Amino acid sequence: MAALLVLRAVALITVYGATSTVGSCPADISIYRTSSVTGGDDGDDGDGDGLDLMKMNGLWYEQAYIDLAQVGESCQVFNNTYLGEASEDLGDGSDGVGDVDGVDGVDGVDGHVMSSTSGIDQKFHVKYGPIPYTLPLHYDTTDQTGVFQRYAQYPGGKFLKFPSVVVDAVLSDDGTEYTSLSEYLCYMIGPIEYVEIRIATRSVSVTNDELEEMEDVLRGVGIQYDNLTYVDHNGCDPWP
Repeated sequence: MAALLVLRAVALITVYGATSTVGSCPADISIYRTSSVTGGDDGDDGDGDGLDLMKMNGLWYEQAYIDLAQVGESCQVFNNTYLGEASEDLGDGSDGVGDVDGVDGVDGVDGHVMSSTSGIDQKFHVKYGPIPYTLPLHYDTTDQTGVFQRYAQYPGGKFLKFPSVVVDAVLSDDGTEYTSLSEYLCYMIGPIEYVEIRIATRSVSVTNDELEEMEDVLRGVGIQYDNLTYVDHNGCDPWP
């Protein structure tokens, strides 16, 4: 397992050593949210109705991505567990960081106080060749619906948080869960840019037309990217 962590770390170092060709990170990543995330026609800016994090719970199949850290991986699936909202008003958030930032196990972002008991836990399960591996991720909520601070839950992971946004979420016919999600992540380290795009569905497989429709949404909100890598779930083992 330690060897797999090293492989992922090497992949991330490779990312940081090369500038992405996707395009410059926006000053405000929230501009890429569709109305399904912000709340729709009422002009909600993220503080009212919008993305329901409870409906993101459960098993998802990654269908397409841009992420150099996933080089060598296959059979990518993930399981979300919503832990609840972060508490508020323990920091003024004027500089984007709450007053309690730096307290062990608690981080302040936009006036919210984050901990492992709020936000979303995600178990990202992949294979390196025949070897299964699960990467634990955590999404801290912010004061903007669908905008998160994401980090890996391994030693030192909290020191490297990435701004991430749910671009689009399609609701099931009965309204009980989302059936597809698209996520965008962009972070600048000096002149170096790290970008991720992830498209996921509840279904193990999707048609080319369905994928094209989800990609059109990304382009429609202004996200520029090169070719996606597509995941083939044929022959993959069930989620453990």
